Amino acid sequence: MSVLFIGLALTVGAPALKEKPVPEPTLVGEWVPESVTVGGNPSEPGSDSWVFRADGTWAISATGKPLDGGQFTWDPKGSPGTVDLASTGGPRPANLCRYRLDGDTLVLSVGHGPGVRPADVQPAPKATVWIFKRVTRKD
Repeated sequence: MSVLFIGLALTVGAPALKEKPVPEPTLVGEWVPESVTVGGNPSEPGSDSWVFRADGTWAISATGKPLDGGQFTWDPKGSPGTVDLASTGGPRPANLCRYRLDGDTLVLSVGHGPGVRPADVQPAPKATVWIFKRVTRKD
């Protein structure tokens, strides 16, 4: 009988298994475009890879050759979130964007013109909306 009580005491006192925390969605990674809409009209993506790095830099390439890149800042708190893409390719102002992450799908709406941030991630006359899939490497 005392063995039963000791067993019960150990079971009740044992720590509960904790679930692994779900990682926060992040822009960091490599993305390939599935589609793009320019000014509300479907278009060809023209690039084959976008990369957002943990050090705050981004790059676009096509057929393995760099097209653009620079620094980025992002704020995931909004709905949709915001991201600003500053280019190292010239003195132009940063592209102000909105984005939404849904698992391994990224929707990025880039405003047309300096200082123009899209209100949403939906196709619009003054925005380019990209839909990307995250590249997952099997190492």
